[in-house]
Amino acid sequence: MIELKNNGKLNFVLYLHYNFEEVLTGGIIAYHYLAYQIAQKGHNVYMFTEPHYKHKNIHSIKSWRTQRFIENDSTGKEGEARQWEAFFYYHDNTIAVYTQDEYSNPLGINNVARWMVYDPLDHIRETWGENEYYFTYGDQSFWPQIAALCGCKVIVMNVLDNPQAYYPYSTTPEQYREENPLKKYGVAFGFEDLQWAIDTQHLVRPHLEEMNRQNEETVDNFVKFWENQCNL
Repeated sequence: MIELKNNGKLNFVLYLHYNFEEVLTGGIIAYHYLAYQIAQKGHNVYMFTEPHYKHKNIHSIKSWRTQRFIENDSTGKEGEARQWEAFFYYHDNTIAVYTQDEYSNPLGINNVARWMVYDPLDHIRETWGENEYYFTYGDQSFWPQIAALCGCKVIVMNVLDNPQAYYPYSTTPEQYREENPLKKYGVAFGFEDLQWAIDTQHLVRPHLEEMNRQNEETVDNFVKFWENQCNL
């Protein structure tokens, strides 16, 4: 059995079971980056896979899949059940961190936080840098921002009867950008919005850098909140 540290710091247990080689999504990237940011602040971080961003304060707990099943019959979305190596923790200094998609508390830890989650990779930049346009039907995906950073003209397809659509067909580009601040610049919502993507492409990087600064401030506040909660 693994014993989590009791060194005067907080233990953040991230319910993260995948590394980049297994699953590469915006949420997975953001979750690994969150672990690194917390570790940089001197606290202990535990996850159920190998960290992509290595740090002496990040530790791995072994986990494995025990069952796979259809989570949603209408969409065919798959779910899974997992088991992990047993660990002992101190209630006063340990926090379980889940994404907003995990509604339960499978770890059974008393202190629970849910992180709303969405660094492009060099090989992506090299590949997409060769293409002028990037089309996607996934209006919630993080890939449009990455493609825009690579210089592509990005169009999120807004078409009738799109099975991947999160937003109704009547959604306007302005409404889409209001709901998706990361895609405020360099991304068109539908063909008719393409000129906006072209005219604002130069604003993509500074805008994402500002969003990252705000994200770091959010992480600071998140850690300080739990320091106060746990009387550290």
